[in-house]
Amino acid sequence: MKFRKILCILTFLILLTGCGPIFSSYSSSSTSSVSTTSSSLSSTSSSVNNKTLTIYAINDFHGAVKEANIVRLGSYLKEKKQSEDALLINSGDYWQGSIESNHNRGKLLTDVSNYVQFDCLTLGNHEFDWGQKYIRENRLRKDEESFYQTPFLAANIYRYDLATKTIGEYADLGEKYVIRELNNGLKVGIIGVIGSNLTASITSTHVDDLIFVDPVNTIKELSDELRVQKSCDVVIASCHCDEDDISEELTLKSSVSNRRYVDAVFCGHSHQDEYKVVNDVPYIQTNGYGSSISYIKLEEKSDNSFQTINCYNIVPEDLIVNEDVKLKTLVKNYTDVSDSLASEVLCTFSGGFHYLEQLPNLVCTALAYYAVKNDISVDYTMVNRSRCSLANRSITYGDLYRALPFDNEVQIVEVLGQDLLNCARSNNIYRFNPEAINKSQVYKIAVIDYLSTHRNSNREYDNFPNLKIIGSFTKEGEDLYNYRDITADFLRNFREETLDSSSFNSDSDYYNVNNLEKSVVLPSNPYLS
Repeated sequence: MKFRKILCILTFLILLTGCGPIFSSYSSSSTSSVSTTSSSLSSTSSSVNNKTLTIYAINDFHGAVKEANIVRLGSYLKEKKQSEDALLINSGDYWQGSIESNHNRGKLLTDVSNYVQFDCLTLGNHEFDWGQKYIRENRLRKDEESFYQTPFLAANIYRYDLATKTIGEYADLGEKYVIRELNNGLKVGIIGVIGSNLTASITSTHVDDLIFVDPVNTIKELSDELRVQKSCDVVIASCHCDEDDISEELTLKSSVSNRRYVDAVFCGHSHQDEYKVVNDVPYIQTNGYGSSISYIKLEEKSDNSFQTINCYNIVPEDLIVNEDVKLKTLVKNYTDVSDSLASEVLCTFSGGFHYLEQLPNLVCTALAYYAVKNDISVDYTMVNRSRCSLANRSITYGDLYRALPFDNEVQIVEVLGQDLLNCARSNNIYRFNPEAINKSQVYKIAVIDYLSTHRNSNREYDNFPNLKIIGSFTKEGEDLYNYRDITADFLRNFREETLDSSSFNSDSDYYNVNNLEKSVVLPSNPYLS
């Protein structure tokens, strides 16, 4: 796998020195089973008489309504669906990530999907960030004029009994597959799955009653059903997991249908700009956030199998697009509301607040400030890294939202010293207790729920196996006072001031996770006064 990717990069560099603009692509004229670099976005190898199938796809959009210009992107895809009878695939992690989407719990982007008429949305791990309730609610939404509903796909998601470790019935958070019949007569089945280990990437309380079973076996079983019982000519897999998690066995023939299990695989989750073709089956993924669009063109051969004509990622900025007026209005009706919240200036930052260091250390300080002001005694506060860094400038609520897009609750828990040490080393802390951590002693900490109740792929608490939850941070009038809003309230105290990033460096004893087994002297912190 690594060798093939290196080979593709070297080929790209060689071509770059001898021609004009280059696009990464696969063409059927290549003799290799792995994608190559071509100086053209199209191929002339397609036969005029054979049926073809065009597919456009996105993955890991993460609510990038403004960054990716959803009006422009959606307008382009809607036009392609109409003019080319193309399929539109969305491989998950669509809603979560910005105030424009989070504020309405994905309604905006679901409405966009219904208006553009995507052929599927495969559930990703971040679709669960607000709980299963919002998946169900968004699944029921329809376009106001066409009444179109984008099918949600969740083929390998089943109910699960955590106590007995037994798998129950199908969870019914989406369909197992959807079938589309194109104008040229092709019948296409689309299967949607999520990686089996991705429950560990979701706050455990949202998925303790679910299990994601093996996606490859699920695809095989459903492919046979689609080929034999539903007479599908083409089977596509939309997978919220990396291409390495989707076995190349799927490119082989099934003993049941005597056809390949799949004709194309769209991937997600790992945010990799990658593509390959194995046994004429393309695997493709973009790096997400709407930065590119995957494009695949398949052509039917004389034996009714399909060959890959093109496989590449398109950069939307390079496209000429006429913006759809109705789509623009739809989006504006939502963003007018979120913009009024996002524009609030919280304070000014001096120096860069890095997503691994100064910014999460500042968040830990905000939690510490809340504890002090509410007479809550804790030994440490703890969070994980932020989504992105924040620059040297005035910081708005929208900026903070991009860096901390999750709605994690802050829990007050009692944990064992050994577990505290292990978890702190890969996260960020604020230290109240100057004494060296005793591995066998119990400590009280304030920590986001993603860390406190995190479960591994075996569904066991792995950060704090012996934790005891004794409370949470709350605010009157708020159902859930999340760590982002706690941080925003903290920063509002410094609206007329400038916060210097050097005050939150990890070499300070307040934040230094390497000194936890040592006693230290902690001076008075001006930010907590």
